[in-house]
Amino acid sequence: MIMTRFIFIERNTILLFMLMLLCNMPLWGQLDGSLDTERVTELECVQSNLTNTFVASSMEYISSHPTAWNVERILIHRSADFGATWTLIDSIEVLPAEITMGDPALTIDDSGNFYLVVMRMYSAYPSPYDIDLELYKSVDDGQTWSFVSKPFISNAEFSADYPKIVARGNGELYLTYSLIESNGGYESKVIFQKSMDGGLSWGNVHEFSIPEGEQVIMGSDISWGSDEKLNITFSGIFNSRIYHAHSIDYGLNWSDISLSTPGETSANITKLISHTNFDYFGVLSHKAHNVNTPITFHSFLNGNWHSQTLANGAYAQGVITNDGLIHIVYNQKAGNDFLIKYVSSFDKGLNFSEPTVLYSSGFTADGNGEYQSLIIGTDGKCYLTFCDWGDNSKAKLLVFQPYSLGVEEYENDNIHVYPNPASKIINIELINSSQARSVKLLNLEGSLIKEIPVENSQTKYEFNISKIPVGCYILLIEEDNRYLLKKVLKH
Repeated sequence: MIMTRFIFIERNTILLFMLMLLCNMPLWGQLDGSLDTERVTELECVQSNLTNTFVASSMEYISSHPTAWNVERILIHRSADFGATWTLIDSIEVLPAEITMGDPALTIDDSGNFYLVVMRMYSAYPSPYDIDLELYKSVDDGQTWSFVSKPFISNAEFSADYPKIVARGNGELYLTYSLIESNGGYESKVIFQKSMDGGLSWGNVHEFSIPEGEQVIMGSDISWGSDEKLNITFSGIFNSRIYHAHSIDYGLNWSDISLSTPGETSANITKLISHTNFDYFGVLSHKAHNVNTPITFHSFLNGNWHSQTLANGAYAQGVITNDGLIHIVYNQKAGNDFLIKYVSSFDKGLNFSEPTVLYSSGFTADGNGEYQSLIIGTDGKCYLTFCDWGDNSKAKLLVFQPYSLGVEEYENDNIHVYPNPASKIINIELINSSQARSVKLLNLEGSLIKEIPVENSQTKYEFNISKIPVGCYILLIEEDNRYLLKKVLKH
């Protein structure tokens, strides 16, 4: 996995304060924890607060399928060590008469039961659509899975698309999805459904009205806000806006629909970013199944909407941490390179930092899907399960530390650097680490400043930094299977 450190220093002097501003950005980290998949189009990941277990579901392209070229299945992986190793638990396969399985959406209730909603597609455009929704469940911490029900079965009029689900209590499920015309027409709806018995039965169906001037509404998402408020968002084809409604009684009644300020483009999927401790939230929107299209962030603050374009990219995901900061990552293809970039907001989404590269590789192939997964782990780190466009879009895990308050050592750090900040000498100690192949000091642009020769079994190193300029640098430890990085301050 990748460990990224967000490092600040105490404001003892003006010089150190300036260094703090300079170094207020994430870094590259350690890449590990591959899910060992083929090309993945979409994926989700959740973690149990009770056991710390991770479960990831991915939509994997079957390259060796005997009868069709564009067939995908759903894989379910499990990790009991914060993503360091993964086990393939189960797969949901297509049947001979079917086209594909898609759009895996995961959630977990307060009792630790995992739930997975998927689309089973029997036919697709340009033929008439024929897409059901299926619910699967695990009651043993993700170790075994069983089919529960079909929340929606396609009919002569409508088929399902883009399901999203959240949970609470013991088996209380809240589901939203779009309905599209089965004959390939343009009429669509956004639906909310609720189950109180772990998905065995579904009721409380609510159909959101199509806003004036729209014909197609799509790309809905659902999340929890403050005071256990349910939020639902979706977008339209004709107006470059996000539509939002909320419920304060667990989906029995819904507010009137509010409209965001216009974004960059229409026909977007939506990704809600909210937190149960805060009454503000945001919505990411961008086109599905594209490599680089405008990514817009719509912030809802004090009853007002504010929209801004962050970048061109894909797979944008975001979270709000317990300190109220908003963290957003997205994929981007730049020439022959694949980048994962990061931005953050300290003012509830009104302004964002300059983008910083978390991961970079030579571009090989994109998954061309809709979403990935960014969550806050029980250890406080950000976990991004992503499609690695630098490795034929295989599923990988990227882990980074959100912003902290000082240049501090973490209990599970692999590198101990002291003193930091330093003026002359920095000492480096590798902890629980494999053999280093190189020890380098880089500037923030990635250029080599100094390199130390390494010896077998050596775990301690020393850098003389007395002659390099004051500033922020990157310490890079290359091992056989990973890179370890940490920020170093010269004052």
